[in-house]
Formats: sequence, C-alpha cells, structure tokens
Amino acid sequence: MTAPAEHRLSRICADAVLAGMRVLRASQTGRVGLSNVRRKTRAPMMTMAHLDSQQAILSVLKKRLPGVTVLSKCSDTTTTKATLMACTDAYFIVIDPAAGALPMIMGSPNFNVAIGIYSLQLRRLVAGAVGCPATGLLYLAETSSGTFVEPYDPFTWKRIDDGRSSACHTWQGDFSSQCAVFLDSAQGFTRIDYLGSDQRQVLGYAQMGRLIKELGRVSQLLMYGSNAEHQRLIATGHEYAAASFTTEVNGPWDLVGTLLVLEAGGVAVGLVLETDSDGHQYVAQVDELDALRCDIVITANKQATLDGFVAVLQRAIDDRAPSYKQA
Repeated sequence: MTAPAEHRLSRICADAVLAGMRVLRASQTGRVGLSNVRRKTRAPMMTMAHLDSQQAILSVLKKRLPGVTVLSKCSDTTTTKATLMACTDAYFIVIDPAAGALPMIMGSPNFNVAIGIYSLQLRRLVAGAVGCPATGLLYLAETSSGTFVEPYDPFTWKRIDDGRSSACHTWQGDFSSQCAVFLDSAQGFTRIDYLGSDQRQVLGYAQMGRLIKELGRVSQLLMYGSNAEHQRLIATGHEYAAASFTTEVNGPWDLVGTLLVLEAGGVAVGLVLETDSDGHQYVAQVDELDALRCDIVITANKQATLDGFVAVLQRAIDDRAPSYKQA
C-alpha cells in the first residue's frame, strides 16, 4: 500500500525527522558520550547531538513550512510557554530532536526523533512522524489516513525497499501475562502545565510503586527510555505488544506516537488527575491527542486491553475510587 498523496503534513514531518535521524546516527557512532551531556535549569538532559539534530530539523521545516511556530523539547520551559501563548497560527509544530537521551548516550538503539503538528482549532495532534536512527525505520501518520513505515539504510540513508510505504496495524491478539507493557518512568512526576499554573504534581513515588508492582504482576513490563519508542512499538503490530503508559508528559512532543497507534487501528485514552470532594484522587478522561492537556496517556492494541489498564492505573492512584470519569 502506498501512502496517500494527501499526507502533506505528515510527509513534511517525515522529511524533517529523517534529517534529525541522520545527525543522531552519526553522533552515536562517534561523538556522543557522557562527557558531552549538558543540563539546563528545568530542562531535559541534552547533548550537542540534540542541538545538531534540532538544527537539521529546523532547516527542513523553515523551507517547507516557513513562519510556522515551532516548540522544541530543547527549549527551556519559560521560552516554550511564552512561544505557545504568543502563537496565533492555525497550528504549531512540536519536535523532540532526540527522544530517549540516556539510551542514546549509552549506545542503546532505543532512541528516536519525533515531530508532530498540533491544530489550535481542533486542540489535538493531526499529523506526525517518529524515526529510529539506529534501524533506519521511519513512521508517519495523519488524521484518518493511516500509519505507514518507510525503511532506510541507517548508513547510506537510501530507501531499501521499492519506494512504497507499508501500512502498519496494531496486533489484535488478546491480552495475557506474556504480553509486553511499556512504561516510561519508575519515579513520581511533577508536570509543567503549559496552559495554567507553573507546575502540578501528577503521580507520587508511592503511586508509581503500586503501578509498577501491578503491571509487573500481570504483564512483561518493559522500560526502554523513550515514549516515542514505546508508542511506535504498539503501532507496528509486533506480536504481544499490548500497551504503553506515558506517565511523564514533559511536553506535547511526548504524545506524537499516540497518533501512530490510533491511525494503525489501536486505541488510546488521555487522562488528567483530579481530586474529589473527599480528597480522593481519580483519573478523568480527556482527548488523548490534546497534548497540552493530558497528564497521562495509555495506548493499547485493542479496547479490552485499554479498559483493563485504566482500571489498573486507578487502583494505583487510589484504591477507594476504582472508576474513571469524563472531564
């Protein structure tokens, strides 16, 4: 199957992702090491490879979508919030030049480049792409158009197929204890609120401990260090790939892979943490592609799997409130 011609926005995302992939692959094979790590106040771990990848990505985006607002994970929070508040475009672009910084630095293949396009009118991601520099696999998706994968040689960066993009479909098997569930963090998380107050607590350490214990009891729990990697593994339809939990939404770039899952036939739910009149916490459902609002996102291969893991999450948050509500 060939990706439809109307994949204009996702094609632009894919071309920009490919530029970042080339930079990160070259960096990982030679220049990146722990001594290169740079930290900024209230910003993620960064290396020179992040900045080089970002520059390569922006060079593509400026040519293809000139003047459009771009939010990058490499920017500090103050700059990102100010840019977002000043944005008057119909949409803006979100980029993570190196999703999974620590795996990349350590030489692991589980890192990615992720780019998405967020519609301010629809308040959701409408197109995006995720690339795997170590393997040369590039995934792209657009609303109501499906998810596709394009293979490139990670050394020459030439297409290694006949130029036709293959459609992705999530695995449709039933959940069992042999299934893989992906989790992004083992720690509690304080989230930057891009639409409101400066920060808000999402999950505490005790809650994450209960969640990990329950997930480990019922599944094969895997933590690869990149939300984009977890989400794209669900989208690609690998056997036993059942669900992914994104509990640390640092910014809208962390949910680009959610669109891949949905367009590949999977399901997802966006959740925010609320507190009832008795002081008990519960999760309330919001649009899973509203990347500015979600505290937590769960993706899954099918609805029955998703429903089960929403219940698991709720028990981890507060045993006394076993259901979730519509926000």
